[in-house]
Amino acid sequence: SVAIIARNCARDLDRCLASYAKYPDEIVVVNTGITEDEEGFAETNAVAEHYGAKVFHFPWVDDFSAARNFSFDKCSNDFVMWLDTDDTVENAARCDENIRMALDSGAEVIFMEYLYEFDRNGNCTTMQKRERVVRRSSFWWPDTAPIHECLCATRNVTPVWMPPNAGRIIHHRAREDFERQRASYRRNLKVLNKHFVELGKKPELRMLFYWGNTLFGLGDY
Repeated sequence: SVAIIARNCARDLDRCLASYAKYPDEIVVVNTGITEDEEGFAETNAVAEHYGAKVFHFPWVDDFSAARNFSFDKCSNDFVMWLDTDDTVENAARCDENIRMALDSGAEVIFMEYLYEFDRNGNCTTMQKRERVVRRSSFWWPDTAPIHECLCATRNVTPVWMPPNAGRIIHHRAREDFERQRASYRRNLKVLNKHFVELGKKPELRMLFYWGNTLFGLGDY
C-alpha cells in the first residue's frame, strides 16, 4: 500500500500520484481538512479518487504522527510506503520492481534517498536517507513527535538500502521559497505550543531542537 496524508493540495497530490499511482496494489489518501466545507477539501478528494485511491477523512488535530498512524491503519496490506503530497518517485517502474524484490527476500524496512531541498538552479542542497517502505505491524509513528515525524520499529527488523539509481524520492521544496517556509514554521509553532505548552507534555530532545529551529526561522530570538 501507499499511504498519503493531504490537506488542500490537489495540485501537489496530482503530481505525486501521476509519478507512481499505477504501481502499488493500494493507495490510501487521508484528507486532514477539519471539515468537508474547508477550502480545497473536495478538490483534493477528487484527485485522489481519479487515481483510484481509497479516501478517508481524519480531521486535523495538530499532530502529524496521529494522521500518519491513521493512514497506516487504513491500509489493507502489511507493507506500506509513505509519501508526502509534494513528493514524486524517480525511476518509478524500477523502484517498484526493487521494492517487491526486497520484500520477497525478507526485508522489513527499505531506506531510500530523499532529495529534500533544492536551490534556485535545481541543485539538491539537502539529502536525507529515510525509512520509506516498512512492515506496518512492526512500526509506528510515535506520539512524542507531532511534527517532523519519523517511523520507529517496535522490534528488531531486517533493513535494506535502495541504491539511488534503483529509485528515490524527490521532495519539491525550493530553498528560496521563503513565504512557504515561513508558513510552515508558523504551522509547526502552533503544533509545538499546543503539545508542549497548552497540554503540558514534555518534549524529547529532538522536538526541543525543532522548536528552537522553528523560532529561529521566524526571527523570534
